[in-house]
Amino acid sequence: MGLLTIPTDGTHNRNDTRQHRFVREYLVDRNGAGAAVRAGYSRRTARQIAHELPAKAPVAAAVQEREARIAADTEISRQRVIAGASCGPRTRP
Repeated sequence: MGLLTIPTDGTHNRNDTRQHRFVREYLVDRNGAGAAVRAGYSRRTARQIAHELPAKAPVAAAVQEREARIAADTEISRQRVIAGASCGPRTRP
């Protein structure tokens, strides 16, 4: 996931893992507080975390990178649908 990576040498800490999960969860529904809770942060601090994490450069970069990837995948899917629709009507066997 670009700039926000979890080291494989065992040196990562709990916050690295939660930040990674926050990015993934945030992109599901764009609900920062909900993403914070689903990533393992406390409900009590979720709103504050949701405000702070996107301001951190690695988290912001990871969100942007993932958004770009999603947009590219969506465009490919859209092109496939359009290409399939232009082949004419399909008949079912």
